[in-house]
Amino acid sequence: MSRPSEPLKVQPVYTLQVSTIGARMRAAREAAKLSQLDVAAELGVTKGSLSAWENDKNFPQLQTFIQLCQLYGTSADALLFSATAVAEPRAQYKVGEAAVLQRLVDGLSDEQQRALVVLLGK
Repeated sequence: MSRPSEPLKVQPVYTLQVSTIGARMRAAREAAKLSQLDVAAELGVTKGSLSAWENDKNFPQLQTFIQLCQLYGTSADALLFSATAVAEPRAQYKVGEAAVLQRLVDGLSDEQQRALVVLLGK
């Protein structure tokens, strides 16, 4: 994959300065002026599932998480790491690569998925 000759300059739209992934999900939803019911209906999940994510009791499947980022108009970096800007251009993944990543994550046990979320959150 080729890299551009000059780094991209990214201007953050807003800052998510909260401590947990779930709290950042809630802050992003509120910043997008969406209710839990709106988001649940758009993603085809229950309001209870969304509440569990926002309260750090569970984490959405990877594809759902990607849809959540798109719906909120934010990056996965912002929700996972509380990043406000990306220092380097994001990698461009092909649809097939995302599917492979999804299968890998889906193949993990619930405990392994939680450990991955904790690892990515650091």
